[in-house]
Amino acid sequence: LELTAAQMPVNQFGYFLVSMTQGYVPNHGGSQGSLCLRGLIGGFTQGVRNSRAAGEFALDVDTLVIPQPGGSVAIQPGETWHFQAWFREVFSSNTTDGIEVMFR
Repeated sequence: LELTAAQMPVNQFGYFLVSMTQGYVPNHGGSQGSLCLRGLIGGFTQGVRNSRAAGEFALDVDTLVIPQPGGSVAIQPGETWHFQAWFREVFSSNTTDGIEVMFR
């Protein structure tokens, strides 16, 4: 699985978030964006990326090592997971649209 975040400000840092539960929290933590996740939310913090001049970054996800607050878990067939990128803006932060992926 490869996640890609695009159409972001250039040369800003960010990383992907993941949860089994979809949600909606506008302006979470003072962000300009809306968090589309809820419940147990993990962050691919080892995968902090820079959007560079293209305004995008990507991450190859090992579906056997999905970060969660209690430790990493493996995605099982039939599960649906939700992903979203959280990134730095000039004076705040923002988020991409969320994406839902069902695994077979």
